[in-house]
Amino acid sequence: MKKTFVWFWVRTRMPTRLWERCMEFKVNNSAGKYEKHYIDPKTGTIYKSSCSKQFKTFLNEGTLTVSNKENFEKIPNVPGLLSYRADNKHLYVNEGSEWQALSTKQELQQLKQSLENKIKELKKQNEDIVNRIDRLHPATCSVLLTKHPSTRSGMFYISPQGLSSSPLVQVYCDMTSKSGVGVTVIGHNSESRTRVNGYESPGSYKRKINYDISMEHIVAIMKQSKRCEQFITYRCLASVIWHGGSHYAWWVSRQGQRMNYWGGAAINSGKCACGMANSCDGGRKCNCDKNDNYWHEDSGYLTDKNTLPVTELRFGDTTGSETGYHTLGKLRCWG
Repeated sequence: MKKTFVWFWVRTRMPTRLWERCMEFKVNNSAGKYEKHYIDPKTGTIYKSSCSKQFKTFLNEGTLTVSNKENFEKIPNVPGLLSYRADNKHLYVNEGSEWQALSTKQELQQLKQSLENKIKELKKQNEDIVNRIDRLHPATCSVLLTKHPSTRSGMFYISPQGLSSSPLVQVYCDMTSKSGVGVTVIGHNSESRTRVNGYESPGSYKRKINYDISMEHIVAIMKQSKRCEQFITYRCLASVIWHGGSHYAWWVSRQGQRMNYWGGAAINSGKCACGMANSCDGGRKCNCDKNDNYWHEDSGYLTDKNTLPVTELRFGDTTGSETGYHTLGKLRCWG
């Protein structure tokens, strides 16, 4: 099959020079003399003669130009054909059964302005909706309880401020704990007691924490709360957290950083809760660091809002009889 090539162009404005007659040309006859010919603009047929004055329609660089509506209506329907009416200065394109006027520059500008106004109107309506949501739904469970003191614990929609996405999110509100201040509770996929075994290298065991709501919502809730906490536990049998200057177990912050302290200990202390009171089994930094064949446990609350919530748990030193169990509580924020 031979290749077929098609070229086409669309004029964006009328040419500056318009022919005032139909298309006319000259050719040499057999006697070597010039003879005038013209193209019938209605049929496309070539005739030997000059343009007749009866024709008011003429072909102009791919565009049929007509003087008025009467002549315009006589043009046959040819899909894609362009026609220009001199009386109203409009350009038309044939769609097969009818002619469609092409928009002028002024009309396009008016349409653009209309769309811009509509966008502004929709933005204003969206702001009004967000404001109404803010009035209907509090930012946190603490705010909800303050506005409605008789509210019982349960699932509620809240609207944390400063979000780029949808503000509404559903959480559990604990209205009785922490002296009844209204605690926002956020669950995840790793709350149950989980065994760790078969991972020797430091941090070779990895557990990603997926929360019930987006991290954007969580951060917004924490920013609007005075306090947040998350309980973390590691129960161990001959499995250490720190040993010989190496970290075998740690948790990862929401920024993706490895944290070097355990629940109940001071930030960046390199200790567990017992290490802060110098009460760990064997006098180590953590109870699990005693590394014997007895069960030990290190647990406590993580309370740093700048790094919470926990996004990953990492453990090692759990091959053979060495084993451990981790538990991570829900994120709880209040105030």
